Amino acid sequence: MKLLTDDQYVDMTVAQVFYTLLDQNEYHCSIRSMYAILRENKAVKERRDQLKHPHYVKPILKATAPNQVWSWDSTKLKGPNKGEFFNLYSIIDIFSRMTVGWTVSPYENSTVARDLIQQTCHKQNIGQNSLPIHSDRDAPMKSKTVAELMIDLDVIKSFSRPRVSNDNPFSEAQFKTLKYHRTFPKQFGSIQDSRNYLRTFFEWYNNDHFHSGIAMLPPATVHYGTENKIIEKRKSTMKTAFKKHPQRFVKGKAVTKTVPKESWMVVQETFCKMCLLQCVLLCTSETEGARRATGVSLVHSQFLASLCHLRLDRRECTLLQASHVKIVLSFHLPLLV
Repeated sequence: MKLLTDDQYVDMTVAQVFYTLLDQNEYHCSIRSMYAILRENKAVKERRDQLKHPHYVKPILKATAPNQVWSWDSTKLKGPNKGEFFNLYSIIDIFSRMTVGWTVSPYENSTVARDLIQQTCHKQNIGQNSLPIHSDRDAPMKSKTVAELMIDLDVIKSFSRPRVSNDNPFSEAQFKTLKYHRTFPKQFGSIQDSRNYLRTFFEWYNNDHFHSGIAMLPPATVHYGTENKIIEKRKSTMKTAFKKHPQRFVKGKAVTKTVPKESWMVVQETFCKMCLLQCVLLCTSETEGARRATGVSLVHSQFLASLCHLRLDRRECTLLQASHVKIVLSFHLPLLV
C-alpha cells in the first residue's frame, strides 16, 4: 500500500504501476492483488466527477373503490371505404373495469370528448374535485376544450408520462378485448352500424364478461357492490366439492379468488383546478404591493426546481426570458398518491 501511494506512482493506474515496476525488474504481486489491497484500504473509486442522478419515485394513481379513478382513450374503427375511420371514445373505471361512458364520432374532435366526459360525470354523480381522469397524450386529451371542462367540473386531470406507451393499460386492454372478440367485424358499414354493435358489446362487457382482473366477475357487479354474494356462493360451492372429493384437491382446500383491494397506474402529473400552473410576468422593478396582489411567493430558482420535480414537457411550459421580464410561479404541488 505504501508503494502504491508513493508520490512517484500516485497518479498512475494499477496496471501502469505494475508494468513500471516490472520494467525495473521488480515484482511484488499481481495486478489483481494490488486492486485487492487498495480495495481493503478503501482507495478504489472513480476519480472523475460523476453526475448524481436523483431517485425519482414513479407517481401513481390508486383506486380502492369504484368512481375514484377513471381512464379514457380513443381508438379507430374501420369504416366502409379505404382510409375512412370512426373514432370510439371510451371511459373505464380502473377499479371495477366497468365502461361508464362511450361514444362514436366520425372525426376526432375535442368537443365530442368534452361532452362525453361531462355526461358521464353527471350520470355517475361525480362530486367536485373527487375524481382523477387519466388519459394518454393524444390531441383531444390535451386540448384546451377538455382542459376547460376539467376546470369547470373540478375534476382532476392526469396524463401518461411522455414517450411511455404503456401508461394507460386499462383502456388499452379494453380495446384489445373489443377488437379480438369473435363478433368484431373487419369494418363497419356506417357510423350507425358501429354504434349498434358497440351498444351490444358494452352491454355484454359490463354485465356478462368474466374479467380476469377482478376475480372473473362482470364489471357491473363490482361497480355496484354486488360481488360479495357471488364470491360467497363460489366459496360455498368449492367447500362442498372439497368435502365430497378431497383427493382431487392435491394442494389442500381450494382458494376462491377475490376482487383486488386496489388498482393503480403510473402517471406523469395530476392537476386539479387549484393545481394549474400560473405564470406571472412581472417587471424586475416590481413592488412588494404587486407581489401581494398577485399572490406570488416563489422566486425564479424555486420555479426551475419545481419544473425539474414535475418533469414537464418543454411544450407544456415555455420559459420566457428577457432582460426586463421575470417569470414567477405560484402553484400547488400535484395531487399524487
